Amino acid sequence: MPRRLSWTNLANGLPRFDADILLETFKTFTVAKSDVGQCSICSDASPHAMRTQLLRCGCAACASSSPALRCPWRGRVRSCQLLDVVNVDELHAHVTPVRAPTPPRMTPPMKESARDWAKQGLRPARIWHSLLQRFNLDETSAPPLSVV
Repeated sequence: MPRRLSWTNLANGLPRFDADILLETFKTFTVAKSDVGQCSICSDASPHAMRTQLLRCGCAACASSSPALRCPWRGRVRSCQLLDVVNVDELHAHVTPVRAPTPPRMTPPMKESARDWAKQGLRPARIWHSLLQRFNLDETSAPPLSVV
């Protein structure tokens, strides 16, 4: 029989919106496994479902700092389907606390300008170059062409 894992509880009974904010503060992760089972996190006595998602570290900084080993960090998100409350747990620590640099994103003014130029019939490459000029960006700080 497998040994029991000692999960560290980060949050109990959070509303879905607050849990999403908490998950945004985590380093990059992927959902390794998702399952639906009997709810064990809320106080409602009626039988209903709970979704369990097991998370795995997907951070490039952890992968580059130990290329031979996978990062031992694991996360677990359990959400009640009836009351929409969430429990968040984690297991182990990341290989490195350093975060990978975030890719540049389009800000709302950039999106508005891009939509306006697209309505005028400009192609994506021309829109991208116009964004560089209008917002004083260089090629490294601008969002990629595929986003435009």
